[in-house]
Amino acid sequence: MLLSRVARPGGRALERLIEPSGEIVEHEVNAAGTVLSCRTVGSLGRLRVISQQPAAGGEFLQVVRDASGALVQFVVAPDGEPRAVALLAPAPP
Repeated sequence: MLLSRVARPGGRALERLIEPSGEIVEHEVNAAGTVLSCRTVGSLGRLRVISQQPAAGGEFLQVVRDASGALVQFVVAPDGEPRAVALLAPAPP
């Protein structure tokens, strides 16, 4: 899931994404969209919690804010793993 995209000179861009594993990564991409580099910069479980409420079966619904400013909602399973991740608000321009 794309959290933010910042244009760079020469048609390149820096994209901040959430991987299915819950890791947050930054990709540098060229004008064609080819990934030139990738680095892990965090994880959903380490983001600042804005709100949290209990859900069924011992789960929690959390809303967190990424360093980019994006708001993300997801379910925390009883084992601590994130699932059902949704972008509530993208990073501001």
